[in-house]
Amino acid sequence: MSVLADTADLIHSQASERAREAGANRWISADPIDVENWANLVIGFEDGSRGTVVVSDVGLGGLNTRVTAFMTDCVIKANMTANNTIETYAPDASVFSDEYFTEKLETKAGWNRPSCDEDWFRGFAQEIQDFIGAIRDGREPRSGINLAVDCVNVIYAAYEAAEKGSRVTIP
Repeated sequence: MSVLADTADLIHSQASERAREAGANRWISADPIDVENWANLVIGFEDGSRGTVVVSDVGLGGLNTRVTAFMTDCVIKANMTANNTIETYAPDASVFSDEYFTEKLETKAGWNRPSCDEDWFRGFAQEIQDFIGAIRDGREPRSGINLAVDCVNVIYAAYEAAEKGSRVTIP
């Protein structure tokens, strides 16, 4: 497996600073210090297939966690946040001022997709249930140590690739 990655602090970039001086970026309240808030990762698998991960902590429209898999005979899209189970529209944010929609949502005006059960949609409840079941049944959790190690290896390889500016191979 190989990894090619790039990271950035978009909030403190020259382009963002110029936009802020011109009156833009008023909707993004995040101001992280000394941390990346955008990353693009390309993973090359041993069979020649590729996966792409793009993440950002500072985009408009609220948290966006989606996975799209393009395969030989099908496409699978999973919208873990910004799912469309519930959709709302309000011309003014005050209409839903007392309602919780989802984290990192800048405004409740316009079209929104509030999470009807945020913890369930994000898998927190299922993760805890599986963990407790693994302890009770003396088994490995579904996402056990091997998956955790693989994920950490990919994350560290992405940081290394971004720092080097070149592809990194994971043994």
